[in-house]
Amino acid sequence: TGDLPATCFPQSSEYMMIYQLEHVEAEVGAYPATEGFLFLLSTLVKYAGCPSNLGSQWRLRPGCAPYIEYVTDFVLPRATGMSKNVKTLPFASVADECRLINRAMEVVEAVLVRYVVPPISEKKTFDEIKAQYSSNVNAARLELGLAPIISEIFCSAEDIDEEDMTAAIQDFRNELIYSQEDGGMNAAGQMLEASFGKKVPFPKTPGFSILTNILSTNKGLLFKIIMKLLAEHGGANGVQECNKMISSESLARSLFRETPPNLASTKNSMDFHAQQRQNVLDEAAYKEALSAVQQSMLRPINPLLLISCSDGGCSDKNEKGASLDDAVLWRERTLVMSLRILCAAAAREEAFVQSMRNSTASLSIVPTLLFKGPIHGSMTHRFVDEHKINVSKMTQLLTSSSSALHRTNRSNEILPVIAEYVGYNACSLVNPQGIAASSFSIISYVSHGMTQAECIRSLCGDDINGVGLTRAFSKGLSLPVSDADDGANLRDVILDLILSNVGIDSNSSLNFSLMMLGLSGSRHNCFDVILELVADV
Repeated sequence: TGDLPATCFPQSSEYMMIYQLEHVEAEVGAYPATEGFLFLLSTLVKYAGCPSNLGSQWRLRPGCAPYIEYVTDFVLPRATGMSKNVKTLPFASVADECRLINRAMEVVEAVLVRYVVPPISEKKTFDEIKAQYSSNVNAARLELGLAPIISEIFCSAEDIDEEDMTAAIQDFRNELIYSQEDGGMNAAGQMLEASFGKKVPFPKTPGFSILTNILSTNKGLLFKIIMKLLAEHGGANGVQECNKMISSESLARSLFRETPPNLASTKNSMDFHAQQRQNVLDEAAYKEALSAVQQSMLRPINPLLLISCSDGGCSDKNEKGASLDDAVLWRERTLVMSLRILCAAAAREEAFVQSMRNSTASLSIVPTLLFKGPIHGSMTHRFVDEHKINVSKMTQLLTSSSSALHRTNRSNEILPVIAEYVGYNACSLVNPQGIAASSFSIISYVSHGMTQAECIRSLCGDDINGVGLTRAFSKGLSLPVSDADDGANLRDVILDLILSNVGIDSNSSLNFSLMMLGLSGSRHNCFDVILELVADV
């Protein structure tokens, strides 16, 4: 990556937020302005959704797509090193990296949770659509094994907006804004006109675009980013290492006392003392030089707590102070967001695939923005690409090898990595079992769509004896019972999964229940934990 450019766009304030990120915040490795905008965006989406007519007064293609594409196609790829032909964003610390990524993932989660897949087969009233949505939620709870986090990945049926549903139905039709018979295009549509003439595709809703990206047969960029986030830093075993990196940095800074270790402050101090020894400073110059040294010793005062940081909902009972430099907290929040996004996509895939089949159009997506800087003597940055839509089941994507893990030393399969999080007890989140419940929901979902032998092979990966899998589940059973609103706590659903598989292929060494109970020969199992639970009754 040494020969790659550090920025996508030239240093010009006309690029506004992109300029702020690439040429101002990147210089110090911290991104407070971008993080603030992302938090504002996720909050607006959470409470107001994604209005389909936003910007219709001044943009050719209205809607929230430009803002969401800024997050999914620019900020996340740049922050995670998944952008092509450009370097990864620099970060002053691991906490700064995890915090920016977490704020971006919050936007993705908020959009997906609010997205309702519309029925396309027949015309239905708005009340019938809401009833169908409630039915899909119950199916995800009972049939897909997503009960532990069902309230986190679906919005209330009362929050569904009729205009949003009309826009969602339009996603499954390739409608055009302009036709050949219409008059000339205004200046805002010149780039689209260069690519599509006077037949400009109507923009897709953000929820549709994110879901197709995650479920893409070719593994969309967002899916690869999530896989990378889950596997990096050693997965579940490496989360605590993030704060050790911060501690090492703090120890290094402490050697310099109040003066931050940078060349400018050191040089100013040396020049001041040298001039003082030579007695070449008059009173005015002395005060000016001293002020410069003092200013270089002052560090920006950052807030110790981000009170607005919350986990799982926005009510007062969930509020919890979040340290700006707590890398573990932001890493754990990134993990729980990544796992919830996968669960939310899996819960909607059946309805989404069915709506695609019922659509008579050959669906495609045309992004509203293209994050390519101008190239001197070329017009390629003015042309927008059209992407055909082909989706696969989440189970197929998770069980196949993922190129998102090519920079790690882990197995090419992501499911063993996800399975490790079943036994992870978060130390910084409001709900310590949030990561474990989300990861178990994915495992439960996969087990509902595969044969038991295939599921065991995928979950174990290179660990053919299943030592890591049984250890993670035994840790999950040992976690204290959380106060879940719907009564589906992690301990109950793990025991239910073990019981439901007892009689399936009981003579096979690849029986899930036998492996969990240690009856297939594994020394690391859930049997001792179950005995302890029974003894406490």
